[in-house]
Order: sequence, then C-alpha cells, then structure tokens
Amino acid sequence: PEINRLIQAGPFIRSQRIVLYGPNGVGKSTLASKFPAPLFLDTEDGTSRLNPKRIRALDSDSFHGAVRALIKAGKLEFETLVLDTVDMAEKYVRDRILRIHRMNAIEDFGYGKGWTFLREQFERLLIEFDRLIARGIHVVIIGHSVVKRFQPPMAVK
Repeated sequence: PEINRLIQAGPFIRSQRIVLYGPNGVGKSTLASKFPAPLFLDTEDGTSRLNPKRIRALDSDSFHGAVRALIKAGKLEFETLVLDTVDMAEKYVRDRILRIHRMNAIEDFGYGKGWTFLREQFERLLIEFDRLIARGIHVVIIGHSVVKRFQPPMAVK
C-alpha cells in the first residue's frame, strides 16, 4: 500500500531542453522561431532574415554577459530561449578559458587538460540553462552538422 501512494500516472508538464541539429540552411532557426515566445541568443547572426526577439552575442564577452543577465533577470518576457548556435557558444567558452589562463591554444595546457577545462565550463553553461528550465523556460539549442566527403583508401583509382 505504501508504494501505491508514490506511483503517478499521466503526463508531467515541464519546460524542455531540445536540440535541433542539422546542416546549414535546413531551417533550424526558422523552426525554433515557432516555439512559444522565443528569445534568440544569436551568436552568428543566424536570425538576420527572421524577426524574433534576439540578443546578439557575437563575441565571448557579449555571450557570457548575456548568459549572466538572463540568469539574474527577474521576470522573464519570453518562454523559450534559443541558443543559435552551440558551435559558436563552444568557441566562446574556449576563448574565455584561454584568456583567463593566458594560453594561446587549448592544447597548451598539457595532455587533455585544456579539453577537460572546456568540458567542465560547458557543463556549467548547461547547468545555467537548467536553471531557466526550472523557472519554466524552454531551452532550444541549435547545432550544425558538417557534411564531409569520405573516400575509402581502396576506392582511390
């Protein structure tokens, strides 16, 4: 009988984290603009042909400043945050790590250490987005796939 009080049925309504992943020009940003009351954190001017609310974050400082401002904001005037794109956000996180540690490249830290710093800092960014989700904001993350031609060695004539 104790377990029966713990069991729930039916949908559990909560904000979502969604990843849209695909090649350039397929319509990821356009699709994301159809989510409820979106605000784009635009890192590549990918919304230049659309008409959403946006924060242009075209360098590391403006990106990190925008994330801090979003997390600290009181009442939010949007229902969906769209990170457009995660590719550039990763670069901004990497740039910040290099600047803080006065390094030129991620490999300068020593074997694997720079990549560990990058993973840890990127996980912190996702935790910040989880805080928005906890506040009832959907988070849509857009990423680009890269199509690369591969020719097996045996196929070379």
